[in-house]
Amino acid sequence: MSANVGLSRSTTSRILHEQQLRAYHYIYQNLLPDNFFVRMQCCEFILRRNRQDACFVNKILFSDEETFTQCQNCHIWDDKNPNANWVRHFQHEFKINIWCGIIGDYLVGPFELPAKLNGQDYLNLLQENLVDILEEVLLDVRANMWYLQDGTPAQFPLA
Repeated sequence: MSANVGLSRSTTSRILHEQQLRAYHYIYQNLLPDNFFVRMQCCEFILRRNRQDACFVNKILFSDEETFTQCQNCHIWDDKNPNANWVRHFQHEFKINIWCGIIGDYLVGPFELPAKLNGQDYLNLLQENLVDILEEVLLDVRANMWYLQDGTPAQFPLA
């Protein structure tokens, strides 16, 4: 922003602060109509299990993959969160896919995935890499672990 109007970075920052403007990130998530039902089922399952075992949530390996591109740090400056969505496309786009997880007090990963993730690559992660990735997690935690997938297409290649 400052380069476009000839202001220094500190002057730009001061003006944005004086105007009480904040940086908000774009939202990239796409929710489908069926997502609500599936999310409710998952929540109800976790609540049932948690009533049986108060430590159940700490036994779940929550994981996700994320694609990072050259435009990952785009912001909107405004005085309130605009909940913006942004459709983008670049002719020469670099990207890197990262998988990461969390179970109890353990951060698992990050682990670099192929640039274009498919079902076979995801199966390789589970069969060949996950054991090594979980190496620092205590054995009794791993033995009682539940793996929660987020339902990306690569996790269901035959569906």
